[in-house]
Amino acid sequence: MPAASPSDLDLVGPSPQELGALLRRLRLGQGLTVEDLSKRSSILASEIEEIEQASDPERPQLDDLLALGRGLGMDVSAILRVWESGRAGER
Repeated sequence: MPAASPSDLDLVGPSPQELGALLRRLRLGQGLTVEDLSKRSSILASEIEEIEQASDPERPQLDDLLALGRGLGMDVSAILRVWESGRAGER
């Protein structure tokens, strides 16, 4: 069996807007303020707000997700599983 080509794989991930909304929901679900998450993740509070509001088309980048995941006590794959489970519920 030949290996799957990139076009055969479902590589669709969350949009910046979806990811920002998810990160905000996860943060609030843990009772954290932006400032709390900033301290835990070492990302500036203003940058977290930009990510949550999807106001910077260049963010989040992988290093942002890794840091925010650490701050939330989750790895990136867990964050994406939460997004995927929410998506499955919409179908």
